[in-house]
Amino acid sequence: NRQGEQRPLGMTDYGAKDYWEERYKKESFAGSISTFEWYQSFESLFPHHKRWIHKDKDQKILNIGCGNSLFGERLFTEGYGFIFNIDFSETVINTMNRRTELIAKGCKEPDEEGKIYLPTGERVMVSDRWRDWNKLTYQAMDATCLKYEDSQFEIVFEKGTTDALSCGDHSTETVGKMCEEIYRVLKDGGIFIAVSYGSPNNRIPYFTSDKYPWKLLEQKTIPGQGEEGPGNEDFMYVYQK
Repeated sequence: NRQGEQRPLGMTDYGAKDYWEERYKKESFAGSISTFEWYQSFESLFPHHKRWIHKDKDQKILNIGCGNSLFGERLFTEGYGFIFNIDFSETVINTMNRRTELIAKGCKEPDEEGKIYLPTGERVMVSDRWRDWNKLTYQAMDATCLKYEDSQFEIVFEKGTTDALSCGDHSTETVGKMCEEIYRVLKDGGIFIAVSYGSPNNRIPYFTSDKYPWKLLEQKTIPGQGEEGPGNEDFMYVYQK
């Protein structure tokens, strides 16, 4: 949808808040706290990120368009600092906050293997890291209008958010606004990492503008993974402010 500002007829509007609210409400029926990974799991993706995300208990990492992915949670449990997760769906943010609170409460009484059961039947390994669970936050927020002051984050990460917005109407303008906001809240020298199904020819134009004059440090092809099974290649783009 780079060339046209209107979605092709029949394309799902993945860039619309209403679509995701309806989807997450169906998934959260009867109190479910199910999770899902688009494209890549933490295990498959993080080896490609370790070069850019270093362990620092005081750093701030922003995860944009988090959905019900466990990526932010895993960054937290691995000790990568303060993890801020945002999504414009209030439903999924409520779900992830409920999950976090249940784990934080349950970590006081783990079983003999150091795990707890969630209402879904999922067993979760807990550690002393969960004693600082307030370092893992989920907030309802629009990526094109971030409610943070300038120069707040060492790392900003997104997985599939650009792809979703690029499927909506006025995609060029919308993705551009998101990138302006990401650039604004990054500290000088800060890193923006995007994971996308979009090839460089289709995605780099979105990430290129005088309004966010960051430097492309790396573009990388990653074998398709995720809960949907092996598939086409994914791409990682790393920029520095």
